[in-house]
Amino acid sequence: MALLYDSVREINPMKEKWSIKIKVIRLWTTPDFYNPENHCNIEMVFVDEKGDKIQATVKRSLLLRFGPILHEGS
Repeated sequence: MALLYDSVREINPMKEKWSIKIKVIRLWTTPDFYNPENHCNIEMVFVDEKGDKIQATVKRSLLLRFGPILHEGS
């Protein structure tokens, strides 16, 4: 049975649960304003199989959980 994925273009605020298959094409961190050695969040741009792009942010409270598994090109 093949998995069905929603496209980035179909994302809207009316639906709460999505199943998307995306690739990180750009990833960067932003420094903390008061302590530039610390990261405030992670910013990313994703692309899906159809070439549609979307930007996402991982906030400081989730950096330890998602930071190690997010990599540009994966």
